[in-house]
Amino acid sequence: MPPIGPEKRAAFCRAWALVCALLVCAASVTGCPHKCSCSGSHVDCQGLGLKTVPKGIPRNAERL
Repeated sequence: MPPIGPEKRAAFCRAWALVCALLVCAASVTGCPHKCSCSGSHVDCQGLGLKTVPKGIPRNAERL
């Protein structure tokens, strides 16, 4: 395999840094429980007939 030039290496490093940054951002975003709807700090699971508290409630939830 031939060695890559400095331009290609720099482009690869920039692309890799972008992928890493996107993964960090995605990991920091809080999810919403399955079948529930979330808006800001409100989690709405009304009318779903749930018998237990759903998993995945965001840490910033103020109203369930």
